[in-house]
Amino acid sequence: MDSSELKKLCVDKIEQICVHLYPNGKERNGNWWIGDIQGSAGNSFGICIKDNRNKGLGYEFNASGGSRSGHDIFDMWMAVKGCSFKEALSQIHQYLGIVEEIQRPLPVRKPTPFDLRHLLSSKKSPVQKYLEDRGINADTQRKYKVAACNRRQSEYNEHFIAYQHETPDGEKLLLKYKGIRRLPDGKQETGVHKIENDDPMWSTLFGWWLVNDDTREIVITEGQEDAMACSQIVGDDRLPVLSLPMGVANMDWIDRDWTTLQHFERITLWFDNDTDKDQNHGQIAAKKVAQRLGLNRVYTITTKHKDANDLLLNGEPEELEWHDIYKSATRFDLEEITEFGRNLEESIILIEEWNKEKPSKFVFPSAKFEYRNGETTAIVGSPGHGKSQFLYQSHVHEMKMGERVLIASLEIPMKKMRIELARIMLGRYPKNKEEMYLCAEWAQEKVWFYNKPDKKGWKEVIKDFEYGTKRYGISRFIVDSMHFLVRKEQYEEQDEFSDRFCNFDRDNDVHTAIVAHSRKLSEELIPNMSDLEGSGGPAKAFDNIVTVWRNNIKNHPDDYDSGDRTGPKIKRLLEGPDGIMRISKQRATGDLFDENLWFDKISGTFHTDFTPRWTPVIAIENDF
Repeated sequence: MDSSELKKLCVDKIEQICVHLYPNGKERNGNWWIGDIQGSAGNSFGICIKDNRNKGLGYEFNASGGSRSGHDIFDMWMAVKGCSFKEALSQIHQYLGIVEEIQRPLPVRKPTPFDLRHLLSSKKSPVQKYLEDRGINADTQRKYKVAACNRRQSEYNEHFIAYQHETPDGEKLLLKYKGIRRLPDGKQETGVHKIENDDPMWSTLFGWWLVNDDTREIVITEGQEDAMACSQIVGDDRLPVLSLPMGVANMDWIDRDWTTLQHFERITLWFDNDTDKDQNHGQIAAKKVAQRLGLNRVYTITTKHKDANDLLLNGEPEELEWHDIYKSATRFDLEEITEFGRNLEESIILIEEWNKEKPSKFVFPSAKFEYRNGETTAIVGSPGHGKSQFLYQSHVHEMKMGERVLIASLEIPMKKMRIELARIMLGRYPKNKEEMYLCAEWAQEKVWFYNKPDKKGWKEVIKDFEYGTKRYGISRFIVDSMHFLVRKEQYEEQDEFSDRFCNFDRDNDVHTAIVAHSRKLSEELIPNMSDLEGSGGPAKAFDNIVTVWRNNIKNHPDDYDSGDRTGPKIKRLLEGPDGIMRISKQRATGDLFDENLWFDKISGTFHTDFTPRWTPVIAIENDF
């Protein structure tokens, strides 16, 4: 929970918190009265506990009855506890009993600190002059620990700027080098050197050393030079300006810096305004960041200039007033009514995606179906027909394709689920702990498990899922199954359940696969959309309905084979596939079809051809 959400919760519980912080206070006329913000006896400090407009704010009153500016709940907590803003957030979380329910993956090994001995002072170097020509003075360069480097081999560049990236705890994660001489095509020659390899897992924002325990808000720019330029425009070290590590293409810094990012009440983004391009990548990325960090506290700055550095160099004096720039920042609010042309780029991008010739991302490429962002899919079938196994297999494939998955299995224990996932990853059951560690390493930052306490209802589950998509960037969710969250006879609640999950997927641009049982049918009958157990409401809400049916007649031929008297349908099933995947609803394309499946008992996977061979994502030497 970020600090803005925490403040809202505190305001909702303001009377309880007032009693906790100021037990000697008294309620009068909708206020909680004490002597001062530290809690001494008296009637000079009032905290509004009734009026919704000012609820949670505290005001100091002088002898003549005039009041000074209000203090929020964080100010009061810090004053009473004598702690920093960061410490106050931690204490309030603990006081309110707020904990994370999503199981994090195993911790990864930390990078080896890199060698800084080859870095040189930028003072009086070509690097310093290059930055000064871009309006960035020597004091700002020192503030951002700018260094020079002459060791990188390059055809065009001898002198490089070195930008050091440290975690909020001061751990050095990466160095970013930038050649100061432009290439023949006019572009900058850039090279990035990171620890070990080019894995973006080492991403962290540039400039964390500027943030202290009392920092409540920050600005984030797209590049390091923009951060320095913006810092000069701001002119106040109390508002730190940081930078993305490697532009808008990489969002892994959100995962790495998540805990610290939760401290801030406001985050202002100043990304590039790419008005000269077909797509405004800077603003598209800003919206994605806002969705993950919280639409309620993320603001974005747009000016007629390309970026902060361009404004510093070419802006008129009146354009450089930070107060006006700050006030002009807007939020990506979910507006109820909007005109046709607003955010038209989103539709254009979607059309371009549709028109691209691209291979299927689904686990069965021949099937005209896939898990799409913004959609909800019901996986329907009778107990024991392989719905969970189908979901595990298809979502291991989603992980392979770069999606992040959260599994909420409300029936199968996590210790067994790990083994089944490892079986799919390896193509067989794991043999020892070393192979389980290999699976854990591959699954790192690809899959999470949801540990739902029995007391939680499905509405709380959706809130936790929203946390998962913001905190970890999870884009694929599994609920196994719906009837563990809402009983089959609760028809109205089933309808609300399906509607709310569909809204969750649309609002967050993610996909949820929900297991839903079908009515009990004869073994030879394949369930359809109308056979969904419970009310008919969920079938209307879900974007897709996929039936997974195992051919149990083929598995037990002696129970069904009557020799010459065997019926034609049973005979076809005895000679047919091991199962069928039926698409009985697909809102996006309208394609409805049956796909024959064969089952590989070694890997526990389904296939669309008669001689299945699952390709494991982790290859063990001498296995195949």
